[in-house]
Amino acid sequence: MPVKQHAGYQHKHNFIYGAFVYIQNLQAFLIAITILTLTPGLDTALVIKNTSRAGTKDGCVTSLGICSGLLCTRPFPLLVFLLFYCSPRSFFR
Repeated sequence: MPVKQHAGYQHKHNFIYGAFVYIQNLQAFLIAITILTLTPGLDTALVIKNTSRAGTKDGCVTSLGICSGLLCTRPFPLLVFLLFYCSPRSFFR
């Protein structure tokens, strides 16, 4: 497949700056992400522990704390990605 030029960078196919990931076995990938999604994690264990030990109120407070932590930390990687994506020449010379 020929190498195309895009804004001074070389890339193959229709992806920009190597951000495309090939999935060799789609069925195995779908099974793996389904299992990982359905498996309860440490957050769930913490909420169950606090709810069973101290009651519904503490379980709700724990859940609210986990959700607020996710809400505060998730936009940061998006902002970093947008910074790199919008000005690639200043970071990738």
